[in-house]
Amino acid sequence: MDFYMLVKTLHIVSGTIVFGTGIGIANFMFFGHRSGWMQERAFAARMTVTADFLFTLPSVIIQPVSGAWLVCHGGFLWGDYWLVLTYGLLSAGRSLLGAGGHNPDADESNAGGSAARRGIQRGNL
Repeated sequence: MDFYMLVKTLHIVSGTIVFGTGIGIANFMFFGHRSGWMQERAFAARMTVTADFLFTLPSVIIQPVSGAWLVCHGGFLWGDYWLVLTYGLLSAGRSLLGAGGHNPDADESNAGGSAARRGIQRGNL
């Protein structure tokens, strides 16, 4: 296998990891936060952050680096239609999901949740 095929395989595997762990982690977090028990919510949040850090973050870093390398070494033009469409989809996804995240402590309507989070931070489960 030549180096181009190795990078291409890495690119495909990292994309699969981003998609699969994204769905799995979102599902885990969603159902964890439906629980009425703060311990279960805290566990779901803790495991979500850990899984994102261990699996999603490396893949999110590998994905654009390997993609750029493949474009440069594969004979593609940065302005090819399918690449421009990919850039647009990535930008739309980033806009929809929010790049900076959401700060629930900034919501005045979530005062009870903030108090619960402060209890978790102090270890009062």
